[in-house]
Amino acid sequence: MVMKDATEILLSLRPNSEFVQAQPKKYRGAKLNKCFNNAAFFSANNKEYSIVSGWLVGDNFHQLGTIFVPHYWLIHTPSGNYFDTSPTAIEDIQEYEYVKDMDIFRHVTRTSYVPPPVILKEDGKLQVRLSESQFVDVKCIDIEHLFSLVRN
Repeated sequence: MVMKDATEILLSLRPNSEFVQAQPKKYRGAKLNKCFNNAAFFSANNKEYSIVSGWLVGDNFHQLGTIFVPHYWLIHTPSGNYFDTSPTAIEDIQEYEYVKDMDIFRHVTRTSYVPPPVILKEDGKLQVRLSESQFVDVKCIDIEHLFSLVRN
């Protein structure tokens, strides 16, 4: 499988990350936009699975940029295969790639478990999306700094 250019850029910005492939896994209790809870509840009830953190790399939107969405999914520890229990919205027709980055999970607190998404602009600059209309320029993808932006 050929990786997206944006995925290769993310891997270069996060040297301890790795490209992985994940398959969807139906989970009756899964909720849209609740990836941490979906993975945590599933793994708590299925001991052969563990939580994985990382990024979903969306399609390239050209002048709008490519979004790196913090995300949680699962690894089936006996097989080493990755699965995603989170449903996607019907209107979301993007194709996503998975980049494993366990630094996200290491910075989780009781009240904050997802840092804001990062946008890779067409010119190579990075922005953090704090709200629908609020963006902050950043020079790198520092997980601790990303979490601090939503914790303050």
